Amino acid sequence: MDGFLASVEVGVFEWDTDILVSSSVLGGGTVETLDGFFRYKAVTPVQLVSGRDYIIWGHNGHDLHTTNTYATETYAPEITVLANGARYNGWGGVSNGGNAGSYTTYSGPNFKFSTVPEPATLGTLALGAIALVRRRSRRR
Repeated sequence: MDGFLASVEVGVFEWDTDILVSSSVLGGGTVETLDGFFRYKAVTPVQLVSGRDYIIWGHNGHDLHTTNTYATETYAPEITVLANGARYNGWGGVSNGGNAGSYTTYSGPNFKFSTVPEPATLGTLALGAIALVRRRSRRR
């Protein structure tokens, strides 16, 4: 697949506060890793709060960032692509509607992530490991 005409700013924002949680700049051309329809670049890990809504937004002012309506793009299952997904106010102000586009977006930012175990799960695993060590030490 072709690369970008220019570098692309990508950010993850809290939906209700417009706070930028994480951001990166993808290099122009084909520099970044291609996986399916998307180019990826690693960012510093950030913890997203379960149940909270976020916006993933990317822009460079040169590329159209659209695909054919009939394309079979696959997003992370946790991402919902909204009708009139082209809404934005510009970098730093993308949430709560923004300026309405007149079309449904069929492409845009995507992300890969890993689920972090809850502290309770880690505590249970630690207690199990301690019990196992004690049991083995008693047998000796």
